[in-house]
Amino acid sequence: MWPSCGAPISQCEYHHIDHWWEHHGRTDVDDGIALCRSCHLRLHNQRWRITRTRDPITDADTYRLHPPPDPTTGEIGEPVELRSKSPRRFEAA
Repeated sequence: MWPSCGAPISQCEYHHIDHWWEHHGRTDVDDGIALCRSCHLRLHNQRWRITRTRDPITDADTYRLHPPPDPTTGEIGEPVELRSKSPRRFEAA
């Protein structure tokens, strides 16, 4: 789901949005987002974050990628909305 990544799902692993060791998040696929190994390491090692917001009416999830603070200024850039690459997102259309 990283905007510039073209890795197929077969090359992905799941990142826990609610970290089980920090927030007691569940360790199942419903609490995860598919990232290739390279993007998963970039997320952790460079302090990016992914958040999920659930619409209470439609029950649809929106995922956002939050950049780390700028090392010089401490400013945090705008989050980027992530788009699913899953074929299931087209089934309801």
